[in-house]
Amino acid sequence: MQGRGKLYLKVTRVGDAFAAQAVPLELAFRLEPAVTDPGPPAVGELAPQLPPPAAGKPAEIDGGTSFNDAPRLEPGTYTETVGTGETRYYRVRLGWGQRLSYRIGIPSQPGLHLQSAFLDAAIASPLRQQAEQSTGSDSSILVGGPNDQELSGSTAVPVRYANRDSSQYQAKAYSIDGDYYLALDLSYPVRDEAPFGLPLTITLATEGAAGTGPTYASDPTIYGATQTTVAAAPPARTESASGLPGWVLPAAVAVVAGIAIVAALAWRRHRGQRAR
Repeated sequence: MQGRGKLYLKVTRVGDAFAAQAVPLELAFRLEPAVTDPGPPAVGELAPQLPPPAAGKPAEIDGGTSFNDAPRLEPGTYTETVGTGETRYYRVRLGWGQRLSYRIGIPSQPGLHLQSAFLDAAIASPLRQQAEQSTGSDSSILVGGPNDQELSGSTAVPVRYANRDSSQYQAKAYSIDGDYYLALDLSYPVRDEAPFGLPLTITLATEGAAGTGPTYASDPTIYGATQTTVAAAPPARTESASGLPGWVLPAAVAVVAGIAIVAALAWRRHRGQRAR
């Protein structure tokens, strides 16, 4: 904290879910110096969906199994096979003023019944909080059958420092530059299918060159993002039972002595509700 003292964060568990065991969680935070100029103003309205990027010559990749081991991808086309019950993670760097678009191609699967499983595509910010996609993004589909299928979507707004103060709540996740994540989640089979692997073609594109960002009062390179994993002790069983949401908690933003500190709990996906 550069001599500014200590910051204490208290994490409290609620509900009885997994009460008998310690549940790992991850805290992601970012330190920033004060700004003298925030750069372009916060977006006042959401941007339209970007056109799905055209596929090029693909390269084979293996996606990560968590945010921590997600491979960093350049704009381009990649091939991957995702198994039922798996979530794969990828990261793409977005600079100030940039947006991300994606196209997920699913070749025909004549050996699978129609609607054999759900495939979801989600975007997360560098702080691993859910980032809303543009209106019209096709972020979920039931896969299987003899026809080719695809998902496509894009980030809701350009990345701007001032978006943290935007009147559009969807813009707030797009307030820092850095690695944004694409997560592809294939549910367990929703029919009596045996587990299967689904081949995918992933095409990523960024819109615009990295532009003007904030002007910091001191060198921002001495700051940065840090992640650490701890184990939460089982709570006293005093709360009523509650279900787990797909995203545990959104990121909380606080400004302490001119330093913006963003804390986000790890992203946990609850696929069982969709595998019905």
